[in-house]
Amino acid sequence: MITEEEVKTLIQLSSIKGLGEVRLKKLILQFNPISKVFDASSSELSEIVGNKLISPIRSAKRKNVEPELAILKKLGAQLIVFQDSSYPENLKNLPDAPPFLYIRGEILPQDALSISVIGARRASHYGRLIADKFAYEFATSGITVVSGLARGIDSCAHRGALRAEGRTIAVLGSGIDVVYPPENKDLFEEICANGAYISEFPPGTQPFRGNFPTRNRLISGLSKAVVVIEATSKSGVSSTVEWALEQNKEVFAVPGNITSETSKGVNRLIADGAQIATSPQDIMEYLGIKPAATKEKDLKLSEEESKIWGLLSHESMQADVLAEKLGFKVPKILGTLLNLELKGIVKQLPGRNFVRNI
Repeated sequence: MITEEEVKTLIQLSSIKGLGEVRLKKLILQFNPISKVFDASSSELSEIVGNKLISPIRSAKRKNVEPELAILKKLGAQLIVFQDSSYPENLKNLPDAPPFLYIRGEILPQDALSISVIGARRASHYGRLIADKFAYEFATSGITVVSGLARGIDSCAHRGALRAEGRTIAVLGSGIDVVYPPENKDLFEEICANGAYISEFPPGTQPFRGNFPTRNRLISGLSKAVVVIEATSKSGVSSTVEWALEQNKEVFAVPGNITSETSKGVNRLIADGAQIATSPQDIMEYLGIKPAATKEKDLKLSEEESKIWGLLSHESMQADVLAEKLGFKVPKILGTLLNLELKGIVKQLPGRNFVRNI
């Protein structure tokens, strides 16, 4: 555990343009505690960072970082450096791992067994269900689910892990005090209580577009494998996949409907050599992880409900079609569907379309 003075120094040093992660790591290794860097001679600094950065390092000591320190205290967050035992194990051996991370929540040794679940922000209902299902079964089997807290697939992956009372880690493209997207405020707090969220960006950093490709290397780096569920042909998911391949991580893709825009990216990944995943078990078995036994929910359905449930799937079906297939009147179908909705196992979509809900 580093001191507040060391935290202050690291935030000050990270604000120096041109210092870079490699040089900052060298400074951390050379000066213990890191606050000694401000007392170092010019010759000592020159050997590590060159002459041009000596003056900026001297000036950095005067930078006021009290607002950032106050935010960390308020959130109960911490800053951990790459030599710390609490630094995520899967990142330690990566050459591009950050010199330090901001963390809220807790990283546990068991989080070394992690799988990333990522995909489209504008995901279909089917994609959201699959993300929830995969994450749920991973978490049930003791696997930590990693994702990026974005809308769509990412959020569903986090929720699936939480639904299984498992662990999940969110990697942010903003400061740890910035909730993005804003509608994920409640999810933000749940993750903190059942895992962690991490960022390499200082508190107060807004979710600028350029932050996300950098963030993506941590999503893949934290995990044993990356699973892609829905992605357009120009999806930002490709950035995470590229990092995963560079880090020698296995990439899996869930095949999608060839007529769907959100399937073009994943189907292209499969064509380019990604492993096909049609179930969470496919991935766990490939990685040598024994899946936990899962029990289907006891639905306790009436005869009419069972008939409707038997026809429904994860592809939407209109109430009129259900009525025609079963020989029921539409009002009776709608009433029964309402009962199934109240039980939480059916979801209504626009246009009186209905699908199974996890």
